[in-house]
Amino acid sequence: MKPDIVARYIIMAPNANAGTGESDTREVLGTSYAAPAFAGAAAQVRQYFEEGWFPCGSKGCGTIIKPSGSLVKALLMNSGQDLIGVQDVITNKNVIESLKPYANSQGIGLVKLASTLPLLDEDNANKKICNGLAQNNVL
Repeated sequence: MKPDIVARYIIMAPNANAGTGESDTREVLGTSYAAPAFAGAAAQVRQYFEEGWFPCGSKGCGTIIKPSGSLVKALLMNSGQDLIGVQDVITNKNVIESLKPYANSQGIGLVKLASTLPLLDEDNANKKICNGLAQNNVL
C-alpha cells in the first residue's frame, strides 16, 4: 500500500504579486510542502521522548530515551486519521467521495500526533511504547 501515510500539504505562502493589490499570502499545495511537514512531525516525536514527556505528558516528568527510527515511524503510522475527501488536481476542486481506510489514496491516513502522544490534561489514553525488540525497553 502506498502512500504509507499522508501529511497536510496546503499552506499559506508569501505572494510575489502582493504589490498589485492582491493578498500578501496565497494558498499553495503539493508534495514539496508535505515532505517538510512530515519531517517536522517526525522531529516532534523524537523530541517528545528526548525531553522525557512519556508517559505523563509533560516535559521532564518521564524517562528520557533516544527513540529508535522504528519507534518514530510506528508512532507516526499510529497517528493516522482517515481523510474525508480527495482533491482533483486537474480542476483544483475538492471532490467529496467515500474513502476506505487503508486505501491507496490515503494509506493509514493523515498524521495527527495529538491522537497518539499523551499530553497532560489532553487525553485519558493509556499507552505502551516499546523502543526496540527487547522487553526491557518497554516504557
